[in-house]
Amino acid sequence: MNSSYGDIPLYSSVRWLSCGKVLERSVECFDEIKIFLKEKGQKYPKLEDDQWAVKLMFLSDITKHLFDLNLRLQSAGQTVVVLYDTWKAFVAKLAVYLVDIETTTFLYFKRLKGWSAHHPVNITEIAVYNCTCKN
Repeated sequence: MNSSYGDIPLYSSVRWLSCGKVLERSVECFDEIKIFLKEKGQKYPKLEDDQWAVKLMFLSDITKHLFDLNLRLQSAGQTVVVLYDTWKAFVAKLAVYLVDIETTTFLYFKRLKGWSAHHPVNITEIAVYNCTCKN
């Protein structure tokens, strides 16, 4: 299919890393997965539902942000002050992410932006997951 990837990772010795990588790769191969399943005669109506796909793209993007935060928090040799500052910076980013979604610019949501280039995106579907971010 001339895809960027030849497979989807199914296992990693670090469970949370494995889940994040499987989600990331699955979303990157979303169209190829739909074609493959169609060729095999498998029917998954959710894959054809654009609003479900919007939620999937959002989940993938926000999971990536959380994955990056997790890695920063686990770096060796950090003080409590540095960890606190990292956390506060992420909370501040949540407010920026909220505005990014509300304005549908999707600067911080790469997969959602890619999806929106070819499909309509109803942000009310993902607004449910937004929180009021207070410092």
